Amino acid sequence: MLRHFATRSTCALLLLLSAACNDEPTAPSRDELIAQLRTAAAAAALAPPPPPATASPEALALGQALFTSKLLSGNRDTSCATCHDPLFATTDALSLSIGTGGVGRGPNRQLTPLRRLQARNAPDLFLRASNLQTALLRDGGVTRLEEGTFTPPEEAEQPYREGIAGLFSAVALFHVTQRFDMRGNAGENAIDGTPNEIAAIDEDDWHSMWDALAVRLVSDAQMRPLIVAAFPGEAPESLSLERLFSALEAFAAQAFDSRETPFDSFLEGDDSALSDQALRGALLFSTAAGCTSCHNGPLLADNAFHNLGVPFIGLGQEYEEPYDFGRASQTERTTDRYAFATAPLRNTATTGPWMHNGAYTTLEAAVRHHLDPRDALLRYDWQQLDPLLQSTWHGAPIDNARLLSTLDPLVATPVTLTDRDFDDLIAFLREGLTDADALDRVATIQAP
Repeated sequence: MLRHFATRSTCALLLLLSAACNDEPTAPSRDELIAQLRTAAAAAALAPPPPPATASPEALALGQALFTSKLLSGNRDTSCATCHDPLFATTDALSLSIGTGGVGRGPNRQLTPLRRLQARNAPDLFLRASNLQTALLRDGGVTRLEEGTFTPPEEAEQPYREGIAGLFSAVALFHVTQRFDMRGNAGENAIDGTPNEIAAIDEDDWHSMWDALAVRLVSDAQMRPLIVAAFPGEAPESLSLERLFSALEAFAAQAFDSRETPFDSFLEGDDSALSDQALRGALLFSTAAGCTSCHNGPLLADNAFHNLGVPFIGLGQEYEEPYDFGRASQTERTTDRYAFATAPLRNTATTGPWMHNGAYTTLEAAVRHHLDPRDALLRYDWQQLDPLLQSTWHGAPIDNARLLSTLDPLVATPVTLTDRDFDDLIAFLREGLTDADALDRVATIQAP
């Protein structure tokens, strides 16, 4: 996929016929690159994200406790931090996550009997509580409407109730109802031997699940004082899970804020923030490579869904096995099949595996796929996957044809880069979009 240029020996031969080889264009100066990048960044509305809203120390303390508490899972064995581990840049470093019932942490986590791999990769949490997105989950299943209300995924039998603080907590409310995420199976006991009362509730009665979890939280000797401090003057027993999760929302907005990358500093006017290589890569990102067609705005994501022709791996969604229809799971439109939400890119170099199903285990391979999805799909190396996943790859011609039938036109035309261009682009993603302070701050969060 790389463009080939004449070798020096070829150029010497051509010199006998023409003097044109001496007329090589002069590389633009750093000042010229900076000016070009500022113009391209403005055209793509690239800008640092706004700061998070302030919250009381008591609310943040409760929010952190909720994020790391295993009380939110039916079997008391899984927390939000299990799949969004602070030690792994708020991911679990797995292609496909392992929820309740799993054993181990991060990339060492393993399945146990009667459990199932998740259909999708656990996304990082940076800026997910910033309210810059209109939908969350890989297929956009949880959405925020203009009037500030929220809609749950298509499979929900009950609507969301009032009092939800934002998209982040709306997604958390969804995950605690899912058997293989956090809820567990009916008839199971929690790890402390107590019955799993959450799993015993009727499958479609999400409201009762939330109410039962609220009772758990306010009854817990360690959690109750945090709740009282965060909601002074309110009786703990009167607080719904939606209300309690407003603290989770506030914590996530603060803890997973990320707007101090070198590129953010550049966008704020610091011409020295990017190295020469990252500067060239940023200009490619914003122009010839076409990345800002989708990765634009303050979030570096367009709030849209695209089919990039990502290889099928995993078991798929339970009701679509062995496939995952992506956005079509919510819209029921055939044209939306295999389209997934554009991922924000801050700290992307640290949050692999990449793609909605973790199909790529290196950043370089994921970027090459974006540049030429058809070729990458046909040449996909399934041996890069964890042995547990290798047998779940569906790469038959009919599978590839299904994927390519709705390939997004934005990526249908291959982008050709030289080796140097590609290295520059990777340097921008690694150096320019990594917020070291945010990563260090997150790593201090204690997750049991």
